[in-house]
Amino acid sequence: YNNPPAYGVDLLPEHYAILAEDEKFVAIKESAADITRLPETIRLLGDRYIMFVGIDDFLLEGVVQGATAYVCGFVNAFPREIVALFDLARAGRWEEAKAIYRWIQPIFAFDHDLKFVQCIKLCMELAGMGSERVRPPRYMIDGQDRKAKEAIIRGVLESRPAIPEIAKAAE
Repeated sequence: YNNPPAYGVDLLPEHYAILAEDEKFVAIKESAADITRLPETIRLLGDRYIMFVGIDDFLLEGVVQGATAYVCGFVNAFPREIVALFDLARAGRWEEAKAIYRWIQPIFAFDHDLKFVQCIKLCMELAGMGSERVRPPRYMIDGQDRKAKEAIIRGVLESRPAIPEIAKAAE
């Protein structure tokens, strides 16, 4: 799991090449804020690893670049929409995927917020899919920050698009 902003360490494709010698490493969740990381790793190592997109607002770009898997915290609040988005992208149904992507983009922008987990939990609560409660050392979002995020989430919820039925791309 490469997440430089969260952990202060940035794994590069050259590091993945070294780790490739150990067969217990089978996948990479790439969350570097550099979309070129996915294709560079694939160019260097072929299909040695299953490549996951780990940044929500790089999903479509990541699929285009060769990612075959996706990890998304917001699937907890919007399961049907997120699964459809990924399946549509993998199936190459770009116009339908872009419509959902543009709708969810205001929430995906929370991926870069230091209170990312709290944002997911707040989305879950407002979407009726769980509770916003978090455990220490995290604190719930409050004040103006909460009001601003809640307005964004409510706007997304109120404009929820119809989701096309799609067979899984892997079938």
